[in-house]
Amino acid sequence: MKKILFVSLFLSIVSIFLGDPTSLGFCTDGSLDCIELFSEKIAQPLFLVSISLFFISIVLFFTKQEVFKAWSRFALVAIPLLELWIILTPVRCGAALGICLDKEIVSWISSVGFLIVSLVIIIYKSLRLKKYL
Repeated sequence: MKKILFVSLFLSIVSIFLGDPTSLGFCTDGSLDCIELFSEKIAQPLFLVSISLFFISIVLFFTKQEVFKAWSRFALVAIPLLELWIILTPVRCGAALGICLDKEIVSWISSVGFLIVSLVIIIYKSLRLKKYL
């Protein structure tokens, strides 16, 4: 559980630095494509996912090992699938049929969805262990 907390903090810090690639020397020519690549395609989704993991790891820190195991089975499947969805989503989109799912919206949906489902799993498993359900 502590590892997840440290990984989420590390990813948050990395995403903050990647959000300004010119200060790191990545986009020395000031190209908007380069800046967009780092800030919108990498840093923003990474930050949203790491913040969700951070909040979940704090909650898991105060739970039993069985709750962590139940959540980790979900997370091992959900995180790669959500990251794949984010990676495959375009940065900008044309509003086809009035629906526009760009990388920012997908990042928010996946992060908030992951957080909500994680909390439901943690609460359900905790209550079940206490025999309330």
